[in-house]
Amino acid sequence: MHAPGIISIVSTEHLSEITTEHQAIPFYRDERVLRWAAQIISAVVLIGLLVWVIVNFIQSANARGMALNFRFLNNPAGFPISDPVLPYDPSRTFGYAFLVGVVKTLLVSVVGIIFATILGTLIGLARLSSNWLLSRIALAYIEFHRNIPLLVLLFLWYFPVFAQFPAVEESITLPGPIYLNSRGIYLTWPRLGSGGVIWLVSIAIGIILAVIAWKVLEKRQLSTGKATYYAFVSLALVIIVPAIMYSKSTGSILETLSQVGSYFVGAQLGMFALGFFSKHASERGVLVGTLVGFLVVWYVAMNTDIAWPWYCLIGAVTNFTVSTIASIVMDGFKSSWSPYSIRGQLDKFRNEGLEEKDGGWYVVPGKVDRLSYVLLAFFFVMLGSLWLFDYLI
Repeated sequence: MHAPGIISIVSTEHLSEITTEHQAIPFYRDERVLRWAAQIISAVVLIGLLVWVIVNFIQSANARGMALNFRFLNNPAGFPISDPVLPYDPSRTFGYAFLVGVVKTLLVSVVGIIFATILGTLIGLARLSSNWLLSRIALAYIEFHRNIPLLVLLFLWYFPVFAQFPAVEESITLPGPIYLNSRGIYLTWPRLGSGGVIWLVSIAIGIILAVIAWKVLEKRQLSTGKATYYAFVSLALVIIVPAIMYSKSTGSILETLSQVGSYFVGAQLGMFALGFFSKHASERGVLVGTLVGFLVVWYVAMNTDIAWPWYCLIGAVTNFTVSTIASIVMDGFKSSWSPYSIRGQLDKFRNEGLEEKDGGWYVVPGKVDRLSYVLLAFFFVMLGSLWLFDYLI
């Protein structure tokens, strides 16, 4: 009974669709025509604007006698370039000035990539560090630079920081020397003196001999079981060989040997003081402190007139201070003394009931025999006698 009704409904809808398809749509309402018209009008307007700009540019150039070609690259540039990588003066051509600019840009890019890689690696390692303070500082640095656009960051660095520096004539001079002015930061570049080549060659020979002695003596100690003191022998070669070779061009070998040795005595004195007075010293911190101590002593030797005997004190103080801070930052505070420190050794002898003397001499670190006090007193007496003799003469 319901089949005819359904068939009639379907037929009606089908007829209405056929009727709608055959109805004509005005072109001004057709979406396809409107899209094409909009694109054609936009293209005509854009092309007309470009033609107008080009025609005006050509007319202005002709009015000023400017030729639209690349012959100007052969004309003198007439302007200076600060810190050119290639030899340059304002009489050079525009083409050469462009080449100098390209080379300098490439150099700055390469140097920037290297330093950015080093800085990014250090910041990334600091962010992953187990030290809470170091990790949070790295996090603050990362979030600050990540959330600020580069252009805004450049403005933040330039106007509040570099724009406040004085002019070139009134540069701020720091030790080094380092010059700060509105144009940036300028560093001095070291140059080898008359004996610089000999000094470099002697250090290279000393290092090579030290490495060979280390390998040979260490292998012999492992095979024979007898102490060969390969570390001390290698250190002596690093000091003595450059001193002998360098003294040939500077003077007394004893003075040269003492001067070269002063670079290393400060580091040893600093580590000795750490063993006595620092509970928080760690291996990584001492390594960082020793490296910084060497760099500070080298800087003082190259850029100041301080006498070389003071290098020991400077290296020792720097090593002790930086090692303590670096140990706390990297490994945190420690509740007990290291077994390698003087206090740790004393506690070990005390807890294990070991004898502190062997043959009448102390074998435990931190204990001083009476004869040592006598020798120390004799040393000061000799110093006083020499001073008095010099004063009287």
